Amino acid sequence: MLGQDANKRRVRIVSSPENKVSLRRSESGLLLFKKSGEEEISVSVQLCFPWSGADRFLSLKNSDLKEVHLVSNLMDLDHDSRDALLKTMLEEQFVFEVIDVYDVREEFELRVWNVKTTFGDRDFQTPLNSWPRELGSGSLLVKDVNGDVYLIRDLKALSKKAQEKVWAFLDE
Repeated sequence: MLGQDANKRRVRIVSSPENKVSLRRSESGLLLFKKSGEEEISVSVQLCFPWSGADRFLSLKNSDLKEVHLVSNLMDLDHDSRDALLKTMLEEQFVFEVIDVYDVREEFELRVWNVKTTFGDRDFQTPLNSWPRELGSGSLLVKDVNGDVYLIRDLKALSKKAQEKVWAFLDE
């Protein structure tokens, strides 16, 4: 009975001026974190659950490796902060940035993607019931069967042909 009651309770963190956070990148590429009323500091990113949620539960740690903030969901950040965090994650190779989609086809209960990333051409597979996650501002995340994450930073920046291939898998 206690377990059922615990499952019904949900904690919701409400954004307010007192707990507003922002992220930006310095000219040298450092990720800088600022919480309202506090000094801006350099932070690193650690994925708490890299296999199940690369866009959720991101731990921001200071130079002493102490957590200063937990990003529960990328969508909770403003556009500029989300962009700075994604750019940092890309550079640290948590995420492959997709710059073209050559083909997406179904094979043996899987969807096979043939794409061009900033690291070169790659093939990856997703379950048929897995869909790209929309991050807002035209960005999408796709997670493959191995847990690797692929970012399409701006769907509209892809060729029309690539956009059509991806749009087929979006819930509109």
